[in-house]
Amino acid sequence: MSSVLTDISTYFPGEKHITASAGLPIRYVAKALGLKFFSTTAVTRKLYRMLGNTVAARRRARLGQQIGHRQNGEWLVKQLYSLGFHQESHFRFLELGTGWLQFYSLYLKLHFPHAQGVAFDVWDNRSWDALQERMHTMQQEWLGLSDQQKLILEGWKGLRDIDEWNHRLGIEYIVNPEGALENLESTSIDIIVSMDVLEHIPQENLAQAIQEQHRILKRGGYAFHQIGLDDHLAHGNHANKRQFLSVSRARWKRYFQNRLQYFNCVPYSGFRCGFAASGFRELSASCERSPQELSKIVVDKDYDTWDQESLEAVRAAFVLQK
Repeated sequence: MSSVLTDISTYFPGEKHITASAGLPIRYVAKALGLKFFSTTAVTRKLYRMLGNTVAARRRARLGQQIGHRQNGEWLVKQLYSLGFHQESHFRFLELGTGWLQFYSLYLKLHFPHAQGVAFDVWDNRSWDALQERMHTMQQEWLGLSDQQKLILEGWKGLRDIDEWNHRLGIEYIVNPEGALENLESTSIDIIVSMDVLEHIPQENLAQAIQEQHRILKRGGYAFHQIGLDDHLAHGNHANKRQFLSVSRARWKRYFQNRLQYFNCVPYSGFRCGFAASGFRELSASCERSPQELSKIVVDKDYDTWDQESLEAVRAAFVLQK
């Protein structure tokens, strides 16, 4: 499975001129084709999500610490403490793209028990079984938990579902398939949090989505975003983190882009400009760079206008204020 394709025309009939001079891993192409297939109809998309919820949810609960959830949560709490928040602070937060476990809503409640929250997503991917398993694991394996935090992690016992758990914690759950925040009132949120979410917003909708975040934040409120800028098709198959840069935009959209694991290929500089254009003040911005990965591919001419930092960036972190 580690073989490299130098001519992928057999995978894309009718496009015999397609080549990849730097090579495309077989597993990378196979993943793209599989996701394209499952993206084709509402039925296949529903099947994909059903399989994900029933098969992968428990695995994600067990692997949560390994994929960086706790590290991201610690970054978030550290940022809040540095801005003057403390354990007794009262505020209302919004977690965008709450996903399988509503992990960051839970993490905020562990450190700021008086906070109230909104967990938002485009479809209901939550798994009650996986969440219970995660909280049990946290209580058993995480060191240094206070008695109050242990009580929060025991709060699921005796409850029937995740909605009862949300009610107990003071978390409202909202689903909007279009990703619109229209149900949230202007200046109603103190803190917006997203981890590995903004890269999944369609590029043509990103500016409006950022403007909506600015609208719902209170004056002086904060937004905390970590954004995965790497090639998401490379996840799990050891492909190059900047592989998408070797494919023209047109071919990427036609053959590799899909609706189930979509990422918008917006550069680091593009996010910075987008936040500024919407009226956010940038308190901090940083990116993890991988020049080694970039050196292993031939960058397509479509990306000639990207600055070097954006070409090398694989992850970004932003702290913004309204």
